[in-house]
Amino acid sequence: MAIEVGGREILRLREFTQRIDPVATGTVTETVRHLLATQAQDFGNALWAVGVRTKGSTRSDVLAALERGEIVRSLPMRGTLHFVAAEDLRWMLALTSARTLQGAKTRFENLGLDRATLERAAAITQRELSGGAMSRDEFMRLLRSNGISPEGQRGYHVIFYLSQLSLVCWGPPSGTQQALVLVDDWIPAQTLPDRDRRVR
Repeated sequence: MAIEVGGREILRLREFTQRIDPVATGTVTETVRHLLATQAQDFGNALWAVGVRTKGSTRSDVLAALERGEIVRSLPMRGTLHFVAAEDLRWMLALTSARTLQGAKTRFENLGLDRATLERAAAITQRELSGGAMSRDEFMRLLRSNGISPEGQRGYHVIFYLSQLSLVCWGPPSGTQQALVLVDDWIPAQTLPDRDRRVR
């Protein structure tokens, strides 16, 4: 027997699932973990999107969770920035990065970012970012000083590539944005789930 659900009920269920009505109790990190991945292309609006779903929280609470490394911002799907719980980043990228990089291959080529250049950028980043953090502007200067032009969309696509390798993510707040950090510095090591394991 078919069950008819009206528009108002669909809206109520969507708001409930999205933790908008009722607003969930708990922490900012619990909210991000529940949502799995919250679109965060616009940093300011992403802070609000998490805060509005966490009862009693403020912008400062979301920033504090970023500062503690409980949540991070990266590109785990669709080439779009998302907030995710830190412990979820590696396994998500393990599932999505190969296909994402394959889909970006032509764009890399059009920007003159061949494999050798991208691998050199990865080596430079691993060396120079170890134990530290950089703003976007500082990272672009790092690329430029090492002979890799970040002009146009090249710098963004280098970060995109490094993110897909689980090499970097956006971590602690830095001014009105976040600083770039090495994933291995910022997120504790963990064992990834076995992709071949079947749930019984």
